[in-house]
Amino acid sequence: MTTIRKPATIESVITNLRKSQEDIRRLKEKYPEVTVSLNVILKEQKRIIDMLEKLKDELHAYGVKEVI
Repeated sequence: MTTIRKPATIESVITNLRKSQEDIRRLKEKYPEVTVSLNVILKEQKRIIDMLEKLKDELHAYGVKEVI
């Protein structure tokens, strides 16, 4: 599990979610009996990543460089 020690930016949250997805993919290989549950988590994480990237792009369009 990743612990964020400093204020998180949108980019750092996206990065941590992607790392988490890599961990979940490894778990799917190790424990195939929970693949369905892990797929749900991966799908939700992907949805959150997409929303955060869209928010980041919209904020950049307004001139905001970083959000903490």
